[in-house]
Amino acid sequence: MEFPGGVLASARALPDPAVRASISTLAHLAPEDVEPGVRKLEEDLASGAWHEHHAALLGQDEVDFGYRLIVAAR
Repeated sequence: MEFPGGVLASARALPDPAVRASISTLAHLAPEDVEPGVRKLEEDLASGAWHEHHAALLGQDEVDFGYRLIVAAR
């Protein structure tokens, strides 16, 4: 789950430090910068707020988050 957009599919896994370590966007941040967001995510998952907020995206087979790979050849 290298891309942050992958969080939608596996938000329940994010509180696990090993999962966060596999996401370069989070792995390079100091724990004290990440932990408040992780606590908020855990609260939102427990209350159902996260699912309610993202329900429209969760039912999609595919979502375009705008990632593009550009390859140049000489």
